Amino acid sequence: MGHWKVLENANRVLVIEKGGTLTPGKERNRYIPVPVEFWKLGQLKKLEAVEFLRLIQKKFGKIGIVVGEDFRFGINRQGNISLLKNYFPVKVIKEIKIEGVGIHSHIIKNYFKKGEIEKGNRFLGRPYRIWGEEIIGQGLGKRVLLPTINLQLKLPFFLPRPGVYATRLEGAPSLTFIGIRSTDGQFSLEAHLLGKWKEKERKLEGEMGVIRKDRAMELHFLHFFRPIRNFLSLKKLKNQLERDLEKGYNYFKGEVRF
Repeated sequence: MGHWKVLENANRVLVIEKGGTLTPGKERNRYIPVPVEFWKLGQLKKLEAVEFLRLIQKKFGKIGIVVGEDFRFGINRQGNISLLKNYFPVKVIKEIKIEGVGIHSHIIKNYFKKGEIEKGNRFLGRPYRIWGEEIIGQGLGKRVLLPTINLQLKLPFFLPRPGVYATRLEGAPSLTFIGIRSTDGQFSLEAHLLGKWKEKERKLEGEMGVIRKDRAMELHFLHFFRPIRNFLSLKKLKNQLERDLEKGYNYFKGEVRF
């Protein structure tokens, strides 16, 4: 939400890429409605503040610059807005707050680490989104428990607290598990589609367990239900999944049916 305030005043954006994980790399292009240029932090971090500003001048000429009030640049963050104003016309956007809390990526991540998805989404300005490609899972879900679509991330997205979530997979209501499976001790990111969404099921699932290469699938996080638990038997796990399903259907009440 803080970045949006900057974007509202800009017709071009320079992203200094330092390895963000909420919107890694060029994922930002999905949300920025103006042309974007990416520079890598590693190529800039040893520049003196004045060297950085001269590089901007050489690349873009005499332009106006919009920044947040905490903007710093140059080696050891030595450059500040006062110095910036010596070189360019500058518009400063004051810190955006929600209920007195400043909006910053580390604040959003802390909410997600605690499973406070709604709070993180509010600060983000949208439901948190990741994407991956389907991979073959254990097959245990289809045979014994719940049929799921197993995803493998292709970018280093930040993952929220391990546990069970209400999500949307390609827009369809779903129940998602993130964490170490008690059945085989392996990390898993898998989603179960809720209800009789026949068209979605045909589109997304096909034959369960068959890899669809290069098929990117979007997953949006909406609500945290419970943390990871270890189960000593499949029967106990199945009983817990039935309770999870009930919570999932109640969350999406009116949208899905058994």
